[in-house]
Amino acid sequence: MYKTALSNALTCQPQAQNIHGRIFGGFLMRRAFELAHATAQLFSGGEIIFLEVDDVTFKRPVNIGDLLQLESVVLYTQQKNERSLAGIEQRPYPEIHVEVVAYVTDPSKLTSHVSNTFNFTFAVMNKEKVLAVYPGTELEAERVVRMMLTDKEQEEHDLATLSS
Repeated sequence: MYKTALSNALTCQPQAQNIHGRIFGGFLMRRAFELAHATAQLFSGGEIIFLEVDDVTFKRPVNIGDLLQLESVVLYTQQKNERSLAGIEQRPYPEIHVEVVAYVTDPSKLTSHVSNTFNFTFAVMNKEKVLAVYPGTELEAERVVRMMLTDKEQEEHDLATLSS
């Protein structure tokens, strides 16, 4: 999994502030999406399209002037014609699930904390298969399982909503 990682960093500027004087969540989502898109595109080597935002958490606010580090990784992939995690439908295209974690870092104190986590799904349009991704550590495995369970629960919820 670690070989699929990309990252970038930026200093948060006043033009991205919300009415409360903090960084607007939409700005953070856009930056996370851009990194996730690049991660999926580099990983697949193919033409990708955005499918969905799977899960977003806002844990702590981000302030003007904060050093924000974004780190992305491919959590898992699903192949074309593979059944979904809930066993409901087959995938028309291979899919790539990318997680982006945003950290606010204070270099003077050598501290860092997670401010946000974003999860995105992309389809690879011009390939029949994508590489499988395997966790290298127990912590990575926990991240993958947590996201897979979240995806499965969401799919089951969507199905129940459509049925009613």
